[in-house]
Amino acid sequence: MGGRGAASGVGNNGKPYGSEYRTLLQVDNIKFVERRDGRSTTAPIETRSENRIYATIRKDNGQMHSISIMRDGKVRTQIDYQDHYGLGPHTHEWTYPGTKVVRGKPRPMTAEERNLFDKVNEEYRRFRSGS
Repeated sequence: MGGRGAASGVGNNGKPYGSEYRTLLQVDNIKFVERRDGRSTTAPIETRSENRIYATIRKDNGQMHSISIMRDGKVRTQIDYQDHYGLGPHTHEWTYPGTKVVRGKPRPMTAEERNLFDKVNEEYRRFRSGS
């Protein structure tokens, strides 16, 4: 989890793997994570796992923050729970021009993203209810 939750090494942000996030639950290739410290919630942007999906949970209230879809070690698509422009939950594409990291403008979810969103929410609901 590139400086965030993996077992060894150092991420591009200079933080040791495993230092920022802890895993609450893993279902298939989806890891549900929360920040270890009390700082505001941010989503992982890099990973050492192939095609990992991170569902980021807010530590302060246990609510879903975002779903990060990783490819080639970096976040490529993020489903954001916070409303932007009346879209409700929506998607951002991430690009990496040069040395920059750019999160794109919000857009509605595709059908595939909506299916993932529903699956993540159902798995997290089950986890929270203990069933």
